[in-house]
Amino acid sequence: MTTTLSTPVTVLVGLGTHRDLQSVFDLLDFLNEWPLGRRGPIYITAYKACSAALTGQGSADQARQAFVAFARVGNALPGRIHPPVAEKQLPNWPATPSLGLGLGGKI
Repeated sequence: MTTTLSTPVTVLVGLGTHRDLQSVFDLLDFLNEWPLGRRGPIYITAYKACSAALTGQGSADQARQAFVAFARVGNALPGRIHPPVAEKQLPNWPATPSLGLGLGGKI
């Protein structure tokens, strides 16, 4: 049983910060760090595939495939932000924002 991935998975871990996941253990670490409120069916599928790879009931490649699908849907892959999700996350900023500094909306 091998837990090393044939090709590492690069994920976003912060603003402009990436992390290369190179083993099934790395995939599980990332999944365990995923926010509870964002864990859904595809998260569970990826978690089960990773767990199965560790017990010999699945392969590292199957775990990687399930994890990549999860990361794609969860917008955790670099350069793969889905526009509708990005639009929901970004507020509608006024054309001339006011910072409440008494500048009359001028920066």
